[in-house]
Amino acid sequence: MKRFAIFCGSYNSLMMGGAKDFKESVHTEEQALERVKEIAKPEAFLDWIQIFDKKTDKARNFKFYRGELKEQEPDECERPSKKLIAEAEPQYAKPLKNSSLSPPNAG
Repeated sequence: MKRFAIFCGSYNSLMMGGAKDFKESVHTEEQALERVKEIAKPEAFLDWIQIFDKKTDKARNFKFYRGELKEQEPDECERPSKKLIAEAEPQYAKPLKNSSLSPPNAG
């Protein structure tokens, strides 16, 4: 199995699906880091690169800052913990008072 998947894009489109940002998978983390360096050179319009470890479900995220590729600290890019998500209250839109589903001048 090629364990490490490499994604990259010009904005954070991983939240919007991400499949189009997939570049390739490689066997080792060393190969992934080498590919990241190779991809970063010619891609002038990249904003971020991610190495995703399929086995551990962890990601290493890199951002371009002043023309250099910098790895983000884990706390900058981690998702909220499952405990926080489980404790979160649902956010529902409250209905407007005296509202109607039809437009005002519909008739």
